Amino acid sequence: RIGLNMKWEISIPDLNKPRNVVFQRTELNNDNFEKFTGQIKECIIKYKESFNVNILNCLKQSRYQLAEYYLKMESEVFQKEFESTSEVYFLLLNSKIQYYSLSSNEKNFITNVFKQQLENPKNPKYSLVLMLYYSPNQILSQCSEDVFIEVFNYIQTSLLKN
Repeated sequence: RIGLNMKWEISIPDLNKPRNVVFQRTELNNDNFEKFTGQIKECIIKYKESFNVNILNCLKQSRYQLAEYYLKMESEVFQKEFESTSEVYFLLLNSKIQYYSLSSNEKNFITNVFKQQLENPKNPKYSLVLMLYYSPNQILSQCSEDVFIEVFNYIQTSLLKN
């Protein structure tokens, strides 16, 4: 299991000169979420410029960190937090990292999320986290269509508020 307070450096090849991106892994909160968003934006820009396994790993770590952040929240808090953090959620979702194969640790983590989703089908946070790891078709095959529709309605409502 990955610790929450790790600092790791990723070497990113650049056409003009070598450059490093430092991704500080800390527990997310309101004070450091803006910095976290900036780190994800930088990783996504580099990821789109040229594929690099290190950048993909950076995005996967970010995805895990965001998933943990959401899963630790009470349902009432989650709704408000998702509205204020949806930008970074959609950055990760639109990066399409959910189409890459999962490591064994990721599979174990997401299996637990699936179990929680089945136990709490009306709570959208589990389905939203699953969407970071799997394509919509993969999720739909694992949960009911009603739950899936409810999650999309939740996302749409959240986007309209922003």
